[in-house]
Amino acid sequence: MTVGQPNRGSHTLLILLVLIWGASWPVTKIGVTAVTPIWFACLRYVVATVCLVVVVGLRGELALPSRSDLKLVTVSGILQMASYSALTAVALTRLPPGARRSSPIRRRCGSCRSQPGGCASKCLGMGTSVSAQA
Repeated sequence: MTVGQPNRGSHTLLILLVLIWGASWPVTKIGVTAVTPIWFACLRYVVATVCLVVVVGLRGELALPSRSDLKLVTVSGILQMASYSALTAVALTRLPPGARRSSPIRRRCGSCRSQPGGCASKCLGMGTSVSAQA
């Protein structure tokens, strides 16, 4: 395989990734109805950890982080991964489907257009800032 030319296995893995990632939201929505959001996030990471340890172990690359990296790994795991998953699960229990479509930013931009003289630059700025979320 040369650079820039993905093989067939790459396409298969990409499709698998998209399917798994896409299925994670409905699974999370259903899962948080069975257990609390925090426990669901914990269970999700336990399953992910077991899968990752098995895959990396089978490849012969399993190693514990060095003592100097342990603090960074722990803080990153708790603050970046666990907090995100727990807060996402809580949001899925509190927000109705489609709540994102009626965000205050979009409502503000809609009312802004009706003003005389317009505030197109404000709408453009808001649109640009949230374009990564759309």
